[in-house]
Amino acid sequence: MSGFDKDSLIKAQRARRRRMMLGIGGVILILLVSAGVYLGTAVIDRVFIAVAPDEALDIAQLEILDGTGWVWNDEIIAVRSPLKLQVSADGFKKEVLTIGDATWRRGQLDVVLKPLPATVMATTKPESDDVRWYLNGALASVAPKLTIDLPAGQHTIEARHPHFEPASQLVTLERGESYQLSLDLKPVKGIVEITSAPSGAEVALNSESIGKTPLHLELDGGEYEIALSLTNHDPRKDSFVISADKPEVSRHYKLAVSNRVVTFSLAPADGSLTVGGNTVASRETVSVSLPVNSRQTATYSKSGFRTQEIEFEVNSKIGNQIEIELQPVYGMVEVRSNPKADVSHNGKTIGTTPVLVRMQTLPQTFTVSQKNFLPETRTITPVEDTTRVLEVNLVSEQEHRLKTSPDTYVNSIGIKIKLIKEAHYFTMGSKPRE
Repeated sequence: MSGFDKDSLIKAQRARRRRMMLGIGGVILILLVSAGVYLGTAVIDRVFIAVAPDEALDIAQLEILDGTGWVWNDEIIAVRSPLKLQVSADGFKKEVLTIGDATWRRGQLDVVLKPLPATVMATTKPESDDVRWYLNGALASVAPKLTIDLPAGQHTIEARHPHFEPASQLVTLERGESYQLSLDLKPVKGIVEITSAPSGAEVALNSESIGKTPLHLELDGGEYEIALSLTNHDPRKDSFVISADKPEVSRHYKLAVSNRVVTFSLAPADGSLTVGGNTVASRETVSVSLPVNSRQTATYSKSGFRTQEIEFEVNSKIGNQIEIELQPVYGMVEVRSNPKADVSHNGKTIGTTPVLVRMQTLPQTFTVSQKNFLPETRTITPVEDTTRVLEVNLVSEQEHRLKTSPDTYVNSIGIKIKLIKEAHYFTMGSKPRE
């Protein structure tokens, strides 16, 4: 059958149905009017239903939900008011209206149907929580899926993710349509350069060993954890991201030499310890952190002891221990006095001057004493391989009294007396030949 014959047949069928509906409607109308006349209450009202927009006009359907009446083409004929009416059309939201006295008097009811939106449900392959959805170039949502109502027409839906290439699709939507969309995301292809100083470090990417530096890698977009390790060097950990905005990543790591603790046992304590040119606190036991496998010099010194310098290598194993014990240094001291006297050191008599003693090269204190003389205490520091002389001239007690007596004083009977010293002189008696 040709297309023309089909159209003619459809039109004929529609015309026949319309005539049948008009006939049935006429019969019902006559019955309603007759009933109204019989009851004495026949009031026939009619109102024209004006449907907009034009797209809804031709397909609009009228349905009486409550009340007595009849739908006649685009009119409502009723014998009683009020009346509840539903206006619907495919692709538009239904409207439910109440026809009251004012509407009956006006004779027309304007109805504007609102188009139903299309519902779009979009997903990605693979799914991800960080997908940024764009609608016609504007950000609409950040979520694994997009569910949105859109007006009928053409729209561009785009999915973006930092680790994937953008994917988009142009869709044409009908009113009230449910549209499902799946966008395939292709991973970004990135290039990663990893180097280290020194080179040869073991590299693990996301806990999986991938080789030694330097490395050139081609990786898909994503987040990565990297770890580097090298014997006798501190390990390094880092992370990087390959994204559409930054597909190339370059990392250079300077690996620091590992340190080991070296413990020094010092005797005597409280001297001056220098390790690698740095002075450290000096106690009986001192711990210093030093680079592994390095050669170091330690110098320990203290007054009265011979300075000791040692060279050592820091072992990579734990437990480096070094003992340093200083040896005392001695010098000679000769104590002389005038007059001869007893000599004591630290409260102990060691002889009569002149006295020659061997002492450690630390400040030494001697006391020289003799009867009827004032004792005298002196301090001297011996010097290695040298004899130092301590010369003491004792002052008699009488001489001391004279030196410390006042120049003048008054005796018991009130006579003022002046002390005559050696430097003063005076003349007594008359001049010669006088």
